[in-house]
Amino acid sequence: MDFLIGKGGDGTRVYVGLGRDGCERAVKRLPRDACFPLAEQEKEVLDVPSVRGSNYVIKYWWLDFQSDKEYLFLIMDLCEETLENFVHRSTSDDPETIAHIIRQILKGLADLHRDPMPILHRDLKPSNILRNVDGNWLLADFGISRFLKAGMSTHQSNQRGTEDWRAVESSCPSDVITDDGKVRYKKESDIQ
Repeated sequence: MDFLIGKGGDGTRVYVGLGRDGCERAVKRLPRDACFPLAEQEKEVLDVPSVRGSNYVIKYWWLDFQSDKEYLFLIMDLCEETLENFVHRSTSDDPETIAHIIRQILKGLADLHRDPMPILHRDLKPSNILRNVDGNWLLADFGISRFLKAGMSTHQSNQRGTEDWRAVESSCPSDVITDDGKVRYKKESDIQ
């Protein structure tokens, strides 16, 4: 398809679509059988007030789970490029540009980690950081994100995230593995 702009490892595809208001949007198509829980999780994260109001997290419009029997569609703002693409095509190593990008990523993480419902991203990597039309860098792809329970600083689960981008404490589970085989994730796991 000519409008394909991205692919995920789980059969997810991202297309350019047109919203009812005439504005271009990113349409994330997820295989229903494999990705329903991921789509629901992403929708739930993107609906949290501190996330919805963030200038550093991608804007979510809606989740369509009724119009197709095979796929779900998550509609979000369309962005210009990933940080991964920017780094590969950029010849600039200007410290101010780099610092500006890092500040925006950290502001996005601060919005995610804000109480009363702190969120752990758990898959932060250059392909999940997107530049919008205004030049701002936004955090994206929250399918494996998790909420921290009230009063807790750690979330325990099976090891998740992209292998080469996992936090040290979750990529070497022999050091931090729990008795039930789970790995501990905390806010610091997102900042590495």
